Amino acid sequence: MDIDEALRELGVDADPGDETVRRAYLRQLKTRKPETDPEGFARLREAYETVLAIREGRAAPRTRAEPLASPVRTAESSGASETDADPEDVLERFRAEFRALPADAPPEAPVEVALRAVEALPDEEEPWRWLTSALIAGRKLPEAVAAYRAAYRQGHLVFLRELVENFPLELVDEDLLVLAREAPVHFLWSLAEQLLEMGAPVPAARCSLHALGRTEGRLPTLPLPTIWFAKLVLGLHAQSRPDLAVEVTRHCWAWLQVKVIAEDIGHPETASLWRSAEQLNALPVGFSPDLRILLANAALGDDLDSVREAYQHLLAQAPEKTREAADIVSRQTPDLSSLLGLPTRPLNESDAYWSRVLTFQLVKGLLLVVFILLPVVLTSYCSHRRTVASPSTREPPVVTEARRVAEAFCLQFPEEQRSFRCFQLHQMVDQATTKQCSRTHSEWAAVQSQLATWAAARNPRADPKVAAELERMKSHQEAFDRSLGRLCPP
Repeated sequence: MDIDEALRELGVDADPGDETVRRAYLRQLKTRKPETDPEGFARLREAYETVLAIREGRAAPRTRAEPLASPVRTAESSGASETDADPEDVLERFRAEFRALPADAPPEAPVEVALRAVEALPDEEEPWRWLTSALIAGRKLPEAVAAYRAAYRQGHLVFLRELVENFPLELVDEDLLVLAREAPVHFLWSLAEQLLEMGAPVPAARCSLHALGRTEGRLPTLPLPTIWFAKLVLGLHAQSRPDLAVEVTRHCWAWLQVKVIAEDIGHPETASLWRSAEQLNALPVGFSPDLRILLANAALGDDLDSVREAYQHLLAQAPEKTREAADIVSRQTPDLSSLLGLPTRPLNESDAYWSRVLTFQLVKGLLLVVFILLPVVLTSYCSHRRTVASPSTREPPVVTEARRVAEAFCLQFPEEQRSFRCFQLHQMVDQATTKQCSRTHSEWAAVQSQLATWAAARNPRADPKVAAELERMKSHQEAFDRSLGRLCPP
């Protein structure tokens, strides 16, 4: 093919310049598709390559380009639809079309080819890969998110994982529901943690609720610190979502009561954040959204001067409504009131009476929980010790050794954790003794994760005494790990 034939094939009368030839080639490419017109596509490709070769001083192609995938029957020649062709042959045609695109083709060109490939072969993963890559390369990010979502709806769940990795802030309820059904629990916890770090408490809350629902009644694979839940609830109030904040709090407390993770609640920072979160939860439904946001941000540690300045601005804009809301804060949320620099209003006789009633009911409820749980735990533990001591049920030496190591290990814990940890460790030995190894390994892994978080929070680098205590605890932890390994090999 000479230069004149090539230009006629491209639809131009003379060589008008690089850009015009390239546009002519791309325009013709839209009608000469390799999957429907392999002959025409081959001629067009040969013409474009001939023009490029002559311009660059190279020899033009000596022979005419062969039609692509000629052994495969096309729709016109066979009377069959495109979907009747071998998928691999159709894919090869589209691969050839991608290869034929010039290096300086506009971003829309590969997108257009990928869209046709997806339409022709929606059940194949490769066309969806072409489409998402082309959209991202062309910086068409909303379209890329939609393509990821369409791909996993078509059954290619790998694209849901990639949607999470590439666009976590674009996740919607539908995506989270599929993840809750398909993804491992530890993945849900990791995603919830990532979303909150990225400043997206609403999807983080929905993700954590799915994870809590999956782990209710048994220890989670990757539990998060209690302080994380407190920050999540406050973050939801900062997004003016008190309804979701209350729901998370309710589910979180039910979960904590089942797991009895009391040591986290005892941490001063955690206790302070939970107190602020609960006070925000208790505000009336119609409470000022703007003031709620300010209070939540103040509790989360925002610059107090900026928060108070924003409060004064709010007071100037809507004085009556803001004063009414501030009055509620002064009466019901003393901790939050001090953050805004508001005076705490003295309780009148009626308020004082109801405050005493509520305090009494709260203390009564806590004592009731303690008196219900403590006898059950002690009875179970004593019963277990009597069984161990009974001559008629003498245990193998490896079990006795594991109990001795567990007892020594639990003595390393602070007083406030010791009873619960002793119960946990002996319970795991019981499970290992009865060969419930999968459950034992899962619970032990979760306990180790909790201990690592607790140890890191104590900041051993700043205090040599703390570092020595943690080193002793680590030695006992390793000994207990070996004891469990003898009963339940990994």
